[in-house]
Order: sequence, then C-alpha cells, then structure tokens
Amino acid sequence: QFMEHSAHDEQRSTLPSAQSRSIRFKGSEYNIILVDTPGQTNADLFQPHYTIGANAFVLMYAVDDKSSFHALEKILECGGHDVLMMLVGSKADLPRSMREVSVEEAGVQARKWHMRYGEITTRRQRDVDNLILSLLKEIVSRD
Repeated sequence: QFMEHSAHDEQRSTLPSAQSRSIRFKGSEYNIILVDTPGQTNADLFQPHYTIGANAFVLMYAVDDKSSFHALEKILECGGHDVLMMLVGSKADLPRSMREVSVEEAGVQARKWHMRYGEITTRRQRDVDNLILSLLKEIVSRD
C-alpha cells in the first residue's frame, strides 16, 4: 500500500516480491525497499543480504496469524541487529475475537527484542504513512 499509494482489498499474490520507492525527507533521499512475503510463514524467504546497507527494519506480522508472529524469530537470526527495528502488527482493525496475537503478547516480545511496537491497518493510509515517517525521523535523529 505504501509503495503504490492505494489499499488492496482483493486477494493478493502469495509469491514473494520486492518493491522500492524513493522518499525525500528533511533534504535527504531515502530508498525504501519493501520485501513482501504475503501468506508466507517460512522465514527462510528472508535472505541475509536484505540487511546490507539497511537503516531500519519493520518486522510485520498479522494479528490473526500466530505463525507469522513466530516466524519473526527466525528472521531475527539473520542479523540486522545494529539497525533500528520495529515490530508491527497488521490488521489492527480486526475484532478482538479474531486475534491470535494479543497487544500484550506482542508488546512483551518487542521489549524482549529491544524494539518499538505498534499496530496498523492498511485500510487507513494514515497508519502506514505515520509508520514510515516515524522510522525516517528516528533514522535522521540517529545520524
């Protein structure tokens, strides 16, 4: 959604893909690369070379899919611990009864992994934009 400026309600491909977008922020150009593995819980899809030159990672899982949450541990084994990382639960607009990962459980895990935590719904462009902008602000403040 962030890359294309549009929400996708229809079924999307379950094949991994990568997209990039350049953003000008506070006078500097940043290249955002999104590695999307929709429907995949196999952390082997995350290759260690994704960590080279990265300033930040957003580790996203679906709040209604506990296996996507657990797959993040394998991704963290690939490295990237010297960059800003944020744990993000998607589908935050789902009713509590449909959640498999609670806000509390995710918050505890984020603290264990020493990263910030938040939730978004891609149905609201504002959530996605705010997430990316908050990461850019923190990257700039670290430089």
